[in-house]
This record gives sequence, C-alpha cells and structure tokens, in this order.
Amino acid sequence: MSEIESVSETITLDDKEYSIEDMTEIEVHYLNQIKSCTAQTRELQNKLQQCEVARVAFVDMLREELNKMPEEE
Repeated sequence: MSEIESVSETITLDDKEYSIEDMTEIEVHYLNQIKSCTAQTRELQNKLQQCEVARVAFVDMLREELNKMPEEE
C-alpha cells in the first residue's frame, strides 16, 4: 500500500510561495476577498459582453424597423 502525502494548498505572491495552512485568519480573509473580487470581476465582464451584444442587436433591429417606414418626400 502506498503512502499518501497531504498536499497543502499554496499561493504565490511577488514570486514567493505561501502555504494557506500557515496563514493567519486575517490573511485567509484577505485571500478569500481577492477570490471573491476575481469571481465578481469575471461575472461583470460576462454581463458587459452580453449587454454589448444585446445593444448591437437592438440597434440592428431598430435600423431594420426604421427602414420599413416609407420615406418622406
């Protein structure tokens, strides 16, 4: 039977590796805040991209509707 080693999760900041297991409560809190902000940033970027695609589609639909109107002489 092989021996299983416990692998501690680490992060690298400014080219230095830190073990999360060895971090203080406040350091872990800051790390969790960074993770949360990163996730929120990705979500907002996705929403921004969706809104931009929708905006372009609405402009195209408006253009199409306006082109259906008879032109004034």
